[in-house]
Amino acid sequence: MAVNQKQDGQGFGTHISAAHAMHILSSTGESDPDFTLAKPDGRRRPMVQRAFENYEAHRQR
Repeated sequence: MAVNQKQDGQGFGTHISAAHAMHILSSTGESDPDFTLAKPDGRRRPMVQRAFENYEAHRQR
């Protein structure tokens, strides 16, 4: 419990809340019919797939 309280004091609780809010926001945006990225066939989310594609393109240069 002391470790948890210390992490909360350092702002980790705020970070987790913000990360969860961004996850929910991106999930909601991806369910929009006008979302511009196609959903990949695998388990990756569209923005993660796009990040991997950008990484691979950058690495090949």
